[in-house]
Amino acid sequence: MDVNLGDGRIPLVRKGAAGAAAIGAAAAAGKALIDLRSARHGREARRAYRLGPDETVPDGIRRMARGQLETAIELLGGNGDREAAVHETRTALKRVPTLLRLGRGDLGAHTYRSENDSARYLARRLAVARDSQVMVETLEALNERFSEEMPLDQIEGLRATLVAEHQEAQQRLDGDELLLGSAITQLESALARVPGWTFARRVGPSRIRRDAHELSDLLGENHDLALLRTQALRHRRELANPAALIALQGVIDRRRTQLEHRALRLADRLYARKPGAFVRAVERRWRKRMPAGAEPVAA
Repeated sequence: MDVNLGDGRIPLVRKGAAGAAAIGAAAAAGKALIDLRSARHGREARRAYRLGPDETVPDGIRRMARGQLETAIELLGGNGDREAAVHETRTALKRVPTLLRLGRGDLGAHTYRSENDSARYLARRLAVARDSQVMVETLEALNERFSEEMPLDQIEGLRATLVAEHQEAQQRLDGDELLLGSAITQLESALARVPGWTFARRVGPSRIRRDAHELSDLLGENHDLALLRTQALRHRRELANPAALIALQGVIDRRRTQLEHRALRLADRLYARKPGAFVRAVERRWRKRMPAGAEPVAA
């Protein structure tokens, strides 16, 4: 049967087949999208940097370590923004020693030391370009906070020098395929060793997450300001005049004092509970997360 469409006639069978094909293509595309989202969700769950509801501590530490190492391998092996990839890789590598410290007392001295040294060494090798960018960002943030006391025209020469140093470091990193290839190989080796991590008994307590995270941020900013002070002295001829150096040092020192006071108050609160009471409280919460018989045998 045909349907009249003005000058032409289109068979209904052909029209129905085309419609069915379109519906099939849409269904296939929809299924592919669902599969992609499901795979992404599964990957995010496997790499989540927290213990799952029914996960034991040893299993959680191994899973989280695998997730950080897998993420680092994907980042360095990808074709995206190299600078961003290196930054995220270093973040992942910093989390591995944190996990190791969590199980330090039960993981064994040799495993702890070798894995910790490996992660820190690799992070340092990738640090040059990122650290130079941090110096630029720290100076700009300081200028924004203290713009009246430290006008931009007084420090523009120093900023330009730091930007040039960062661009040079970034170019070296972009061209150093040997470094990146070696880093990926080391990460793959570390990933292969994770299944062999065993824990002799219950893992030690973690810190209170929110306060510990804030304390880490305060200390990190304080460290960046200390490095900027050193760079300012090194490049003092790039500043507008000697008074600009004095002003810059003054605002750096004042900001560091503010950060140190806040960090000390936070640390007092974080460590206020006596160690014995703190350990007992955490043990009560974590005992249910340990597999049966975890204390006398390796988990």
